[in-house]
Amino acid sequence: MKYSKLIIPILVVGVIVLIGVSWWGSREPVDEEVSSPEENLAEEGIPASSLTEILATAKDLPSYAFDMVADYLGEETISRLWVKDGSTKMETTSEAGTTVYLMQAETQSAYLYFPEKKTGMQLEWDDTAQTTSGGMFGDEYIAEIQANQPIIVGEEMLDGKNCLVTQWTAEGMEEKVWIWKEYGLPIRTEITMGGETNVTEFRNIQIGNVADSEFELPDDIQITPLP
Repeated sequence: MKYSKLIIPILVVGVIVLIGVSWWGSREPVDEEVSSPEENLAEEGIPASSLTEILATAKDLPSYAFDMVADYLGEETISRLWVKDGSTKMETTSEAGTTVYLMQAETQSAYLYFPEKKTGMQLEWDDTAQTTSGGMFGDEYIAEIQANQPIIVGEEMLDGKNCLVTQWTAEGMEEKVWIWKEYGLPIRTEITMGGETNVTEFRNIQIGNVADSEFELPDDIQITPLP
C-alpha cells in the first residue's frame, strides 16, 4: 500500500478542508454564462489586481506559523502549521490525541507520527508532497481561488489586522474568507453547506523566525519505513 496516496491528501488537504480552508477545490464548469473575476471585482469598485497581488505575498514568505482553530460540525479541532523554505509541519490535536505530519523538503522525506504513542510511518514523497512543499499558498493555489470567481465584498479589521473580505460559491459551498492584506494569509474562513456554517480562525500568527528544529523528526519516535 502506498501510504501517501491515502494519508497525504487527508492530512494536508483533507484536514485543511475539514477545518475550513477548502481553497484547493476547483469549480465544476457550468452551462450558464458567468462573469470573469475581473468583472466581479470591478463591480465592487476594487482593482482586479488587488486580490491576486495580496495572495501572492504569502507565497514569497520564507517562513511562518499559525494556529488553526476550527469548529466543524460542533467539534473543535486545533492545528498548528509551520512552513519554512518548502518544509511543512502540521500538528493536529483532537479527542483522539495528537497527530503530526512532517515534510522535510531538503531530504524529500515525509512522515506521519503520533507523539503520545512514540510511533509513526514514513510516507512516499510523491507529486502531492512536492506540490505542497513548493508552497501551500503558491501559484496553483492562487489560480484555483480565481477559478471560483471570487468577489471582494469589502475590507474589515479583524484581530487588529486589515483584511480583504472575499466570498465565492464552489461545488455547493458558500465560502467567505478574510485575507490579511499585509501578508496574504487567511485570518478567518466561513464555509456554509447544507444550511450549516463551519468557522475557522487563524491565531498566534508568526511571520519569520521559524526555527529549523521544528522540522526535525524526534529521536524517540519509532518509524516504520516504506515497504
